[in-house]
Amino acid sequence: MVRVSFFNMKILQIVSSNKWSGAVEPTARLALDLKKIGHSVDLLCQKPNPDLEKWLKILGLEADFSLSLDTKFSPLALIKDVLKLRRIIKDGGYDIIHSHLSQDHLLLSLATIGLSPRPLIVRTFHNMRSTRKRPLRQLILSRSTDAVITVSEGHKRELLKNFCFDSHLIKVVRGGVDLNLFNPAKDGQKIRAEFGIGDNIFLIGIVSRLVSNRRHSDLIEAVAKIADKVKTLRLIIVGRGEYMSPLKDMVEERGMQDIVIFSGYKGADLPETYNAMDAKVLLTEGNDGTCRAALEAMASGKPLVVYDYGALPDIVEDGVTGYIIPNKEIDGLAKAILKLAFDRESAKNMGEKGRKRAEQYFDSAQVATETERFYTEILPL
Repeated sequence: MVRVSFFNMKILQIVSSNKWSGAVEPTARLALDLKKIGHSVDLLCQKPNPDLEKWLKILGLEADFSLSLDTKFSPLALIKDVLKLRRIIKDGGYDIIHSHLSQDHLLLSLATIGLSPRPLIVRTFHNMRSTRKRPLRQLILSRSTDAVITVSEGHKRELLKNFCFDSHLIKVVRGGVDLNLFNPAKDGQKIRAEFGIGDNIFLIGIVSRLVSNRRHSDLIEAVAKIADKVKTLRLIIVGRGEYMSPLKDMVEERGMQDIVIFSGYKGADLPETYNAMDAKVLLTEGNDGTCRAALEAMASGKPLVVYDYGALPDIVEDGVTGYIIPNKEIDGLAKAILKLAFDRESAKNMGEKGRKRAEQYFDSAQVATETERFYTEILPL
């Protein structure tokens, strides 16, 4: 049953990106879930690429693409966007405008100068990178932002350290996951069969864009340290990106071609891909600081091995649903994987407890509920 709000708000969600990744997916799902509760919600984002168009259509969600929201500085484009956004705000009669990235936050600060009445402005900081101390960001935050949402306690601590902002106006809203789409009942056997992975193989996996800062090389190094101790250990690297070639070179240099599998991008069969794994590793956040891949794996009933970074220690209960390793400690990473591989029953139990934790804390519907509650707390009576 969909809960209906007792107070209908007019809300504008704005995100300066057109990729179905990073901040866009959680923003779109938040907009959709707030609409389901009973609020009037508009979504404003960049002109979509085919992937974003496909997902918006699947969700049955419409968006406004009239602003360029260009992240490359262009004075003319910026002025046009400011004027258009100011008109949208005036015509929309919004109670809340919710910004998700630095470019749209800057536009909002300029478009609302001298505007009266002005809607309340909320900003979500989606990753650790965006919490870094920068003079322009400090100015925008202090002068044109009424409240802030972060996706983890670690992000909140960084904001409090780097910005002059009241703690009670910073709300931690953890990421969410679709518990129906990602669940232990999905059949992972077809994925194992696709790559010739037998039932005796202990398969660990990482799902992440292949870029240098996602620490795939750390994981390959860790597996190399223990491969001779667990002959049935395999690693599947799921994703695409410009770091594919260097990673393949690294695997070849270490003679690990029979151990490491590059599956490429997985779309519709991603839930089954998680269920093919015996354990999931994620070592750092991407553009989406909720570390959605970790949440998806946990909802799929898989134990997690993570670094102590960003939102990851908020997700994993160390020793219960997986292991939290000090950041960049490759030996610790190797030992954690070894523990799971040597005790598969324990790994399975950790995964089952992880699923229960996901049901308790990371249901995607809770993101909209907690965000709505924060909106009502900061709105004037």
